[in-house]
Amino acid sequence: MYAVNIGDWSMHKDSMALKLLLSPVVSLDALQVECEKGYVDGAGLVLQCSDERGEAICHIVRKRLARHQLRLYYSKTGRSWKRV
Repeated sequence: MYAVNIGDWSMHKDSMALKLLLSPVVSLDALQVECEKGYVDGAGLVLQCSDERGEAICHIVRKRLARHQLRLYYSKTGRSWKRV
């Protein structure tokens, strides 16, 4: 299961490429999770897609943006999140 940081996602909403890539799998009523405990901006929205599609999205995003520009997370269980 993959997630995108809410704050980073809202800062990049004007990017047409990211909008086309993430809009189909991110919605505001998606499950909100605390990906980075102890951080004010550590909340994420779970991508509503298969793990294979989430992995492909992460791969494409990383070609354009660094890890600190758009934080993406992965978790097998939904409890412990790792930045990808």
